[in-house]
Amino acid sequence: MPMKIVHVLLAAVCAPQPAFAQRIAAEWHGAIELEDDAPLRLALHIVQAGPDGFRATVDSMDEGAMDLVVDTIAVSDSTLKFEIESIGGTYQGMISADGSQIVGSWSQDHSMWPLTWLKGEDPGNTVKLFDEQQAIAEGRKCTQWFYEDRISDLWKKLNPVVHQELGSEAGLSELRQHVLQQMGTEGRVYEESVKVEGALRVYRRLAKSGKDSTATEVTMGFDPTGLVAQFRIRPASVP
Repeated sequence: MPMKIVHVLLAAVCAPQPAFAQRIAAEWHGAIELEDDAPLRLALHIVQAGPDGFRATVDSMDEGAMDLVVDTIAVSDSTLKFEIESIGGTYQGMISADGSQIVGSWSQDHSMWPLTWLKGEDPGNTVKLFDEQQAIAEGRKCTQWFYEDRISDLWKKLNPVVHQELGSEAGLSELRQHVLQQMGTEGRVYEESVKVEGALRVYRRLAKSGKDSTATEVTMGFDPTGLVAQFRIRPASVP
């Protein structure tokens, strides 16, 4: 996945030219096109940091990662560069003459993806958290689909990040078979909870396991659009 962004420390930035400072200190949105998958939507927030520098954060909407700090950012002539050192990711692009877009590319793990930033907020980027009651209802439904072998239905509810992790519907089916072999089917549910983690509404469910005296823990993190951006099923201790 080209954009598994993590928190990094804010670093000093280089001095820009005033004209371009006025053009890039703004809200920007863009997307990385992934092969055989949905685009990975991104938002870039750049603010002026004193007379000769910038600060910036990035939101990776489909990963549920918000307000993540850019490590370094600099402008030279009409070229914008920024870097996130902890993941080895860099961006470089050219600011258009009218300041409405930045055309360039994101590089990471010896690969490169075109990435154009457009000025302004993306109206398609919903930032309101998924409703708590919706998370409970959807969590129950998705868990039921998993155990009932409704893999195609569940696959459609998973966002591009989870698609990338599992690889395909066949990968999801293999995960189900592994869970059934190791833990059996789900028994009585004795605990459900919902909490907020960044931009995710995380549903957690504990139930008796079909094998031994263990329990099964299901965790699903719903992004602001209602898709599953985090998906785990693992054994847990019976309280």
